[in-house]
Amino acid sequence: MSLSVGDIFEGVYQLEERLLRDDNARNDRWRADDITAYRRAEVLIDTFDYPYDPQLYWYGKTEGLRKIGQSAEVDCRYFVWELNNSEFLTPIDTTNFQETDRQRIAELIDALPVAAHESILAEELPEFWRTESGELIVFYRKHEGIALTFQQKQEVKESWKKKFPAVHQMPTDEDLTDPLTTPQDVTPVKTANASSTHWSLLALSVGIVSLLMVYQALPPKTSPVVTSFQHSLDQGIAEEKKGSYDSAIKHFQAAADAPEDNVTDARLDSLSRSYQALARQECARYRSAGSSELYFIPNQYFQYAAILARRDTPEICE
Repeated sequence: MSLSVGDIFEGVYQLEERLLRDDNARNDRWRADDITAYRRAEVLIDTFDYPYDPQLYWYGKTEGLRKIGQSAEVDCRYFVWELNNSEFLTPIDTTNFQETDRQRIAELIDALPVAAHESILAEELPEFWRTESGELIVFYRKHEGIALTFQQKQEVKESWKKKFPAVHQMPTDEDLTDPLTTPQDVTPVKTANASSTHWSLLALSVGIVSLLMVYQALPPKTSPVVTSFQHSLDQGIAEEKKGSYDSAIKHFQAAADAPEDNVTDARLDSLSRSYQALARQECARYRSAGSSELYFIPNQYFQYAAILARRDTPEICE
């Protein structure tokens, strides 16, 4: 299906004007209205012709990028940007990374979220995309129903890093045997043009990944109630990373409705605190930029935190 001016894309964005068409890159850029009631605003949307893949996930953040997604109806990947804070994302040649990419690639691979019931395969190498300012986004595939241990998943990640000749300074074997090891053990290599804002957001992201890995590493239980709880929590995290707010809310609420238990309560608490920290960081960032129309972003994280903490009233970015 091809897109035209006036179409409602993904039920949320009304296409107003095609700004770019690049047949070689299979890429269009659109100016669009975000018609969601609580965040109506103009945005830019980049679409790339790629078959819809239900196993595809993505990881990474860059300023101005509101959402990454896939459209099953149009068969494309898409990136939604703030109207006045946009860049171009393009796939990069993984055999020729820039010098400044070396450590970041290793960190991204180490930080990729893979839940207890999900697995990754060595032969399915991740794809890396780069913005004009040098930020990286990684696309990778995950599967359910393939049983791999934590150590086996780490070995897959190590095999991926070895496929990219520019990636060095890998974690030691001792690091990989500790299920609570996090990307905080790897010291980022700062470049000359790296900003303090970039690194503060990176540090926050690493902290959140650390909390997620801790809750995933807690000893599993085999009761149907705990299995259902774990599935709901994992699905909520996956939907949140896709930007699917309503679906994430539904899964997180299902997890929070589970009977109180020391293990499940610890997992809910750690995840709640991570979203609360992210919400406050995002709120402070938009306040300093005077972007009050974007307060819905930290408010979504505050909502996740409240649900997971079993609180009726979330904090609000004001």
